[in-house]
Amino acid sequence: LNRTMTSGSIPVRENLEAPAVALMPLDTPLRNRIPRVPGAGAAAAWKQLTQLGSNSTGTGAQAFFSESGAPAVDDSVYANKSAAYKLLGKMGGITNFAMAAGANYQNQLAAEKTNKLRAVMLNEENAIINGSSSTIAAPWGDGVTSFAFDGLLALTATGNGTPANQVQTAVGALTLAHIDAQLQRLWNQGGSGFWIAMSGTE
Repeated sequence: LNRTMTSGSIPVRENLEAPAVALMPLDTPLRNRIPRVPGAGAAAAWKQLTQLGSNSTGTGAQAFFSESGAPAVDDSVYANKSAAYKLLGKMGGITNFAMAAGANYQNQLAAEKTNKLRAVMLNEENAIINGSSSTIAAPWGDGVTSFAFDGLLALTATGNGTPANQVQTAVGALTLAHIDAQLQRLWNQGGSGFWIAMSGTE
């Protein structure tokens, strides 16, 4: 026997454990919280309650009144909103030879379909937070045109009705005091059911 022969120079069966192990995060907690409803047409339309009266909390108009008087008329304010539907997907592929070659390891076609479905869900989760309707670079566009919608970061702006003291930039490292202050502001504005979404890009 030749004692210099090593495992690297002779045929050795690969000891692969099937199926392939996913090493990337697969959680989509924000996406999972959003109800899924079937749509129709090319856009969705809805009414947005912007004020409970003369201001956002409905406390600006006369509420107390005399025995023979009446409180001031203080109508709620609604805004018409609409958003065009956006197309989101992933393209995958696998050859017949690749399916046959890996048939004794795992169902390659089924695995690729599952992988692309997971990729779409992760892309949607990312878009809900970081989406940009003005960025043409991938994944939001094709380099020429943007096809995406604006995510929470882009929508959290005073122009969309967010109170100015809830939009903060360049505040340094995130602290518990900052989170507590934001949650208190949300409570003061009538918010409930608190949860926090944090983006890795911030």
